Amino acid sequence: MRTDLDDRILRGLRELVDAAPVVAPPALSTVERPRRRPVPPRWVAPALAAAAVLTVLAGVTMPGTWWPTAAPITPGDPARPPGPSLPAELAPYSRLTGELSTAPVGPAIMAYGYSAEALWEPNQSLVLAADRPAYRMVDLALRRGVRNFPEGLLPAPVALAPDGAKLAVAGGGRMAVVDLTTGGVTREVAFDSGGPPPPMAWSSGGRWLAWGVDAQEQAIALLDTVTGEQRRFPVTGRVDSLAFHPDGQRLAVRVSTEVPLRILTLDGALERTLDVGPSAGLAGPGAWSPDGRRLAVLAATKSGDFETDSIVLVDAVRGAQVGSVDETFSTARPEGHRGQSFVAWASPDSVLVFRPGTGSIVEVPVTGGAAQVVTRFPMESGRQPTGVQVAYALLPGTAGRSDDTAPDRGPVPAGLVRLGFTTGAGGLLVLAAGAWLFRRRWLPL
Repeated sequence: MRTDLDDRILRGLRELVDAAPVVAPPALSTVERPRRRPVPPRWVAPALAAAAVLTVLAGVTMPGTWWPTAAPITPGDPARPPGPSLPAELAPYSRLTGELSTAPVGPAIMAYGYSAEALWEPNQSLVLAADRPAYRMVDLALRRGVRNFPEGLLPAPVALAPDGAKLAVAGGGRMAVVDLTTGGVTREVAFDSGGPPPPMAWSSGGRWLAWGVDAQEQAIALLDTVTGEQRRFPVTGRVDSLAFHPDGQRLAVRVSTEVPLRILTLDGALERTLDVGPSAGLAGPGAWSPDGRRLAVLAATKSGDFETDSIVLVDAVRGAQVGSVDETFSTARPEGHRGQSFVAWASPDSVLVFRPGTGSIVEVPVTGGAAQVVTRFPMESGRQPTGVQVAYALLPGTAGRSDDTAPDRGPVPAGLVRLGFTTGAGGLLVLAAGAWLFRRRWLPL
């Protein structure tokens, strides 16, 4: 039986329920559902890969672009005389020097290299035009060089012809003759040498090229660069140095196992020997004086780890010492490795000497007198000139010049252009692709 108290309790409960707020449920269309990331179409990945490949191919096939060059030579300009000449100061090291094969300079007055200490600065092999301040990289010497740690790429040895018209490059198992007017290889023969870089020498007219062979058979090799004729004469030891007589018909040879110098004809016949002492070797491929009467030899004096090379002049017929040059080159180096202080004969009575300490090439009278600076290298930290050679047949008519214009470095090397283009275009491609994918919401931030 329900009482009045029960009725009042029920009414109170109903009133409490009716007073509670009621929230309507959300509509089905407004409920958030987890999003699925859009999937890019199948063509996106192949398109990006094709764009990357085209960028690389464009960089590889792109040629070099021209760098600002020096003004052309004006006849009668006293600051830049026509004909062979040497600058007062050579241009500094630069990675923007063009390649000889793509922009030849004609006959060269000098060939030299730069040895760079920094790992990011490559070693160089260069030539300088005879009639203007035009510099080119001997790219064939770089392609046929050898890599060594920590020196990096060591360019193949080169030899400049006395008339400056040709350059010999020994590397990659080949001996190549480069025409400096066209930049192309005119002669190339197999080069068998398993030892150190071979000594090379040109005849005065630039026809004959001689070098030492240090392989299974030790010999002297001759190449007629006009006809292609080859000759070879066996010797009893390693050829240390070679030098042609000014008439181009005789050759002075120093063999490591023999004390005297040999004077040979181009047929290999021994004409005579010269006893110049056990520690004396030919000063270089231009060691024979222009009049044929004297030879420049390097007499080495060893003291501990140091050797001092003195330039001594000997009679080319009797071998007796007839003079000396007051220039020495001293450094710590392996025994038997000669310093390159002697460059060439400048005249019958003077020689050119390279002073590494000051970076200058000076002309020293053999009869006594003050040395005159002919040209100099800029003194740059970590960059040392090496392998200094001159076209000594051009020296009698050489005039000095003061280069007040920018050096002509030719086209920027194609390798640098390709690297810069590929890096820049590749970076822009990555940025553009990333921005596009992000806008399409295919790439999360």
